[in-house]
Amino acid sequence: MFEGNGVGNVVGLALDNMATANANAAAARRANELGRRWEEYAHTLETRVRELEDALAVCRAEAEARAAQVFAFAEAHKGSPLLAESGNHYSDGSPKSMARMIFEAAFDKAALGLGITNPTARREN
Repeated sequence: MFEGNGVGNVVGLALDNMATANANAAAARRANELGRRWEEYAHTLETRVRELEDALAVCRAEAEARAAQVFAFAEAHKGSPLLAESGNHYSDGSPKSMARMIFEAAFDKAALGLGITNPTARREN
């Protein structure tokens, strides 16, 4: 019916363009949804990082406080057997105290329990 006057070609092109537009719109919706999901995931990760940074800060503060206790104890009890040399040495040759050996054993055990492999590489030696 429309042969020869070009209307068939125009209708065909219009249908092709409409199909392409619909496909592009669907792809854009999928991309927007994916972007929204990534933003949610990023927000979740950012929140978790803040929580972990806070927990780490508390652990560091606690470690500093424990170190202050140990130094105060050592100063007040210079003759304690815990401060005696253990026979082991740091890599620089200085002697390790018995208290240090207790620390290292406890550190290594806790680190292994937390999934840290080779804990001796993670502490001063």
